[in-house]
Amino acid sequence: MGIWFKGQVGKIDYRLAFNRPLIVRNVPTGEVNFANNRPRIKTSTYVKYQFFEHESNKSAYQTGTYLQTKKVFNIGAGFQHQEKAMSDGDAQLASTNFYDMTHFAADSFLNLPLINGDAITAYLGYYDYDFGKDYIRNVGANNPTDGGGIDFNGTGVAFPMIGTGATWYTQFGYAFKQTKVLNQPMIIQPNFAIQHSNWDALEDKMTVYDFTVNFLLNGSQGNKISIGYQHRPIFDAATLQQKDYKGMAVLQYQIAMK
Repeated sequence: MGIWFKGQVGKIDYRLAFNRPLIVRNVPTGEVNFANNRPRIKTSTYVKYQFFEHESNKSAYQTGTYLQTKKVFNIGAGFQHQEKAMSDGDAQLASTNFYDMTHFAADSFLNLPLINGDAITAYLGYYDYDFGKDYIRNVGANNPTDGGGIDFNGTGVAFPMIGTGATWYTQFGYAFKQTKVLNQPMIIQPNFAIQHSNWDALEDKMTVYDFTVNFLLNGSQGNKISIGYQHRPIFDAATLQQKDYKGMAVLQYQIAMK
């Protein structure tokens, strides 16, 4: 349950939300995790300055790339805070330690149509997360396999994506002007993404790389084939040091129903 406010004043886009999250049923057992207490109000806000054309704020999400249709350059910042959101044990015990959850982020986004018909899309963000002492979570794409499990990453294709610490994240894409492939209109957009994180819980920094090529059928984002490769670090469960890299190939098809 919550309330939110959003709007645009001149070149400034803002949003502010107050909500009370659902009650956590799982009880933390020694390691910091979301507390099983009565959740406090969580406050979230984000403000950005739009130098050129404006992005719509009708949705909570952004388009990601506008290709040749819009010139955009934004700089934004925001934070999120929730008192006693995390704990290292049962909330009913006097010995349990509680931690506030406090995050800060600043980012910039660029979508630049070029005179030759191509377009550049770029994003850079810095995130300072505080979930409490040494909190860390491995996240991976849904996968039918469950191999591995002896490493800190756990099973499947997971890696330590989020936790207490600092993260830099960047994306860059270059969309070539529309051409024809097999006599069908298509836009080809190679892109890469890098996440570089310094998590308190790990002995080494964590860096993951993603390389993808998007094929926008009929020149539309609503009909897209993507071929990609992710290069993720593997951490030793005992030493919490990086010991290897492993890869994941991805083929996906996306269609938007309007």
